[in-house]
Amino acid sequence: MQLIIYSKSLIVNFFYIAHQRPIGIVSQVLPVIGVWLHLPLKVIAVLYSLGDIIWYYLLFLLMAYKLETRRGIICLLLILSLTIRYIFLSSDGMQGLTLLPVWLCMLGRSFRFRFPILITLMAIIIFSHPLLFYPLAFTFAWWSMSRAEGAKSINSEKSRLPKILWPALIILMALKFFLLDSYDHDKTFYPVVHNDYGFLKSLSVETVFDLMKVIAANYTITTLLFVVTIAIYAMQRRLKSSVLLIASVLGYLIIIAATHRFGGISNYSERMLLPIPFMIAMASWSISLSRVFVPKQMSFVGLLLVLLLHLDVLRIRRRNLVLCALNKLNR
Repeated sequence: MQLIIYSKSLIVNFFYIAHQRPIGIVSQVLPVIGVWLHLPLKVIAVLYSLGDIIWYYLLFLLMAYKLETRRGIICLLLILSLTIRYIFLSSDGMQGLTLLPVWLCMLGRSFRFRFPILITLMAIIIFSHPLLFYPLAFTFAWWSMSRAEGAKSINSEKSRLPKILWPALIILMALKFFLLDSYDHDKTFYPVVHNDYGFLKSLSVETVFDLMKVIAANYTITTLLFVVTIAIYAMQRRLKSSVLLIASVLGYLIIIAATHRFGGISNYSERMLLPIPFMIAMASWSISLSRVFVPKQMSFVGLLLVLLLHLDVLRIRRRNLVLCALNKLNR
């Protein structure tokens, strides 16, 4: 899909919003500028890949030097490390997920136009991908249990947050599903559209367990991190946090098992499972912190290494897929 978006943005010489996901503009800023400047096609293609890395880097700079939050930096690193295996860095879901640490950091702060900015960010995240309402709801529930580090808001403002943001979340989620285009609508409501309830009727403990085995086999580090996080929370007697994490992951697995069957992890299935590694990354950030925080320079180097590693791995793994897609376009 990214190749199609890239091609259409070149054809129209402007931004192309596919499937009503405005976050996709992030990948198009540099190549569209390149088109306006009449740069060679090869340079524009490089700019298209570079735009996403710059996006993650700007988010890193925002959280490290403006918001000055350890939570956000570690969440960003964990999200990029745990969620990417097959998909491009330019995935709409990834671009929206990386906004969640920023939104989380803003929850515990008092600033001008706080509620409009928080709700606007919620809208951008939810409209980035039909599945992102789930990690957004998890993030807010998680923050409600463990207040953001260094929160500066007063108690009255804290008590107003759930009363305003939960209804806003429900309204935005309903609006997103109401405005789905045919592509997202047919995938989201596949059983209804195609009158195929086979997966739902065959849903059982065994099918959910099979999905767990597929995830454990393909995402070993993520699975280990989940187990370690639950174990540490148990030792710390953080029962509510453990229950929230287990219930959220299990609930999402049931939703996926009721609508899909994965024999392995692919480009498509990884997009469907994005919220799971995010929730684990969200919950495990605290166990990776000590009283002495790693210097910002080390975090900076770590982020660059993660991005460059994934860029190189994706370049190797995606080479054949891109060639196949180009061949299909030429037919």
